[in-house]
Amino acid sequence: MSSAIESLNASDGVAFAEPNYLRKLLYTPSDPDFPIQWGLHNTGQTIGGVPGTPDADIDAPEAWDVEKGSNSTVYVAVIDSGIDLNHPDLDGRIRVNTYEIPGNNKDDEGNGYVDDVNGYNFAGISQYRYYYYVGSTIYYTFWYFGRYTITQMLAQSFTARASSGHKQKLTHLGIMLSKIGNPTSTITVSVRSSLSGSDLASFTISPGEVISREVYKRFSKELYLTPGSTYYFVFRTDSVDSSNYYHLGHNAGSVSENYHTYHEGTEWQWNGSDWVEWPKDDFYFRTNPYFYPHDNNGHGTHCAGIIAAENNNAGCVGVTLGNNVKIMPIKVGDSSGWLRDDHILESIYYAADNGAKVISMSFGGSVYSSAEQDAVNYAYNKGAILFASAGNSGDSTMRYPAGYANVVGVGATTNKDEKVTFSTYNSSVDLSAPGKDVYSTMPTYPVCGNDLGYTQNYSYMSGTSMACPMAAGLAALIRSRNRSWTAAQVQTAMQNNADDLGTPGRDDYFGYGRINAKRTIDTVPLLPVPAISTINPTMGYVRSEVTISGKNFGSTRGSSYVKFGTKKVTAYVSWSSTKIKVKVPDGVSGEVPVKVYTLAGGSNSKVFSVKPKINAISPISGSIGSYVTISGRGYGSLRGTSYVTFGSKRVSTYSSWTDTKLKVKVPSGIPKGKTTTKVTTSGGEKPQSNNGKDVSHGITTEDAIAEHNPHKQSTKHM
Repeated sequence: MSSAIESLNASDGVAFAEPNYLRKLLYTPSDPDFPIQWGLHNTGQTIGGVPGTPDADIDAPEAWDVEKGSNSTVYVAVIDSGIDLNHPDLDGRIRVNTYEIPGNNKDDEGNGYVDDVNGYNFAGISQYRYYYYVGSTIYYTFWYFGRYTITQMLAQSFTARASSGHKQKLTHLGIMLSKIGNPTSTITVSVRSSLSGSDLASFTISPGEVISREVYKRFSKELYLTPGSTYYFVFRTDSVDSSNYYHLGHNAGSVSENYHTYHEGTEWQWNGSDWVEWPKDDFYFRTNPYFYPHDNNGHGTHCAGIIAAENNNAGCVGVTLGNNVKIMPIKVGDSSGWLRDDHILESIYYAADNGAKVISMSFGGSVYSSAEQDAVNYAYNKGAILFASAGNSGDSTMRYPAGYANVVGVGATTNKDEKVTFSTYNSSVDLSAPGKDVYSTMPTYPVCGNDLGYTQNYSYMSGTSMACPMAAGLAALIRSRNRSWTAAQVQTAMQNNADDLGTPGRDDYFGYGRINAKRTIDTVPLLPVPAISTINPTMGYVRSEVTISGKNFGSTRGSSYVKFGTKKVTAYVSWSSTKIKVKVPDGVSGEVPVKVYTLAGGSNSKVFSVKPKINAISPISGSIGSYVTISGRGYGSLRGTSYVTFGSKRVSTYSSWTDTKLKVKVPSGIPKGKTTTKVTTSGGEKPQSNNGKDVSHGITTEDAIAEHNPHKQSTKHM
């Protein structure tokens, strides 16, 4: 082009010559709340009473002109308090596990988790708080249980939560118990559908079982609770002793932080003649884990929206606009925002094993855990990049998981590109992102967060918890653009292209700087999608060799694969960027689409016709109306419109049909002597041209019975 332009410009008859450039529409979302999302696009707008500094943002609109997250599918695991799956700005961005059948109470895909269609809830329905602080002093709150007559029976109401039409499975309950003196009475714990109703299931706790603070036991039977219905955990004991009794842990909202931690239930006390509600209090309780990651805190829904709120002309938008970035919701936090280490461990392994390539962890604690570091290493080695909030201590206290190796620690900045005063500073800070007054989605129903001043549906929140998903969203854009990049490559690109706000180079306050989406995305090459030009041959038997020609297959196979219909190929002869040789997998029949899948996604498809093949017929002779078993390959798991012929006569009675074996009744009207038996799959006999021959649609075997037996297989009248 340059030489052509130079030649044209040298001509006397040409005023000037220049390239015919391509331009691109500059993209700005039309969602009504986008103008207040200063972290994505800062025009100097006033947020929280503070005017911003123009361009103190991640340059999201500029990045969206290059990449929106519409290329390769990327799962982002949000390990948090759960997500409002029905939020209108998130419902189209939730990962769907197509291998799991919703609501059948089975582990269809065999990953160890029942009905995990979207994600998983390791916390169950829970309220962990049973203490409060005054300064650095901790105070435990509890009911005296078995000390006074009035407290012989207590209850905690709760609301069953699951997806519409699919019930919550209840098997276990954990409560917080301690002993004063040496009580001898047992405690009965039951679940009811009304306070004074009958027990639906129960278990008893003996004094000897009250050793540690939590007692977690299985109910007498499994229950399936109707979503949205109110149930009650009832605690009772039959004896009273003022010197030997129990403490039953609960959160005294009126004493501790003056807010109600569990909006979907409350405490009840039996006063001797009636039940009395204590509306600000909640017992410590947790049910068994189950499939539905319901958010009754609000924190997880807010973080998910920062990553992936939909571009739908309503509400706000996330860092990723394209529908190929999907949230994998994993509930670990309870209603009051507390998380257990064992649940955190399980959630990291679950995310890694179920395909999450970005993991967002907006939580932290000051204690190092070798087990958590092992879990992080496991996920990292499976290709995930992990992000964690640096902490909100405002000092240099190390927080974990941000402090672990193989985790990107994220600090928080203001709309003036300053470090937020609460943002923790230390060696764990690798990057910074907007984290003060960040606007995002909130649950569409009342949650604990509403008591802290956050509004329903959408709200502002502040914290390194908000900065973490902002950075995770940029990583998802990168991975959608190029799935072949390693976690180390993603982190390096984000660090090398951040806006350096502190002292030159990395520092403990900003890390390598505040993330810049546009500059980072510009360095990421688009991973080309594979394309098939031809397959040869276009028909053949199961286990026969097929050559697939095209481009962008990759020089080595790695995790790439080929599919014939729904069946993955297991036998690969060779693999190059332009040619793949495979063997047709077992279990396919008729006409099937052939596709190549790489990290960039799936290719176009080409049709391959699978020939059914007869290997043996038993018996080799028989009378009209007798049964014959035909063994071979490529018949299909269901008959559909496929059929068998004996000579010119179609079989009308089929005893069984599988991909490798058919049992049929010999039809009437066939002559004595040898008869050719054929199997025709995909139904019909519409001719199609192939290499100059007319063949039946779906391909019919041309193998006569005699060809399969040296003793001249035949069907005879007896």
